[in-house]
Amino acid sequence: MARVELLALRGLDEAQALRLLPPERREKALRCRRQEDRLRSAAAGLLLARYARQLGFDRFPELREGAYGKPYFPDAPQAQFSLSHSGRYAALATSSLPVGVDIQQIRPERVMAAMRLLTDLEQAQLSALPQEAQTQAFFRLWTLKESYGKMTGRGLLGANTFSVDLSGPAVLP
Repeated sequence: MARVELLALRGLDEAQALRLLPPERREKALRCRRQEDRLRSAAAGLLLARYARQLGFDRFPELREGAYGKPYFPDAPQAQFSLSHSGRYAALATSSLPVGVDIQQIRPERVMAAMRLLTDLEQAQLSALPQEAQTQAFFRLWTLKESYGKMTGRGLLGANTFSVDLSGPAVLP
């Protein structure tokens, strides 16, 4: 069974969050130029550090990346996880099976730029909806698509080779 944890950034102190992070996650957060990006990165790092403790690690374990950049703990290959952060939240999904999670702050101005990554079927599904429902549906579709890409470890590479069916919880080849 998969578990998803959400951490709200409201009230999270950046300096304190950074102090609590292991050095590699702190460095990653500090590479972010904008404060809100550093805070989101730190929040994701805090969720991951807590998960590592739940797995029984007394200090943050080595973190590696798969061929397409999906992070994993080589000393705990059974521990599958996925991170996402957007807007005022960070999320962590965990499972013993491959898992993917994505959260998105709804920003209508980003829809057009991402449309090129959708399949013809996905674009048709969105076009068939009333105009006022399309933005919400796009972000539902996008988070499902990105979650699936994270679960497979390929991210958005090949995003146009599979479709998300908005009429149900299906990903179609």
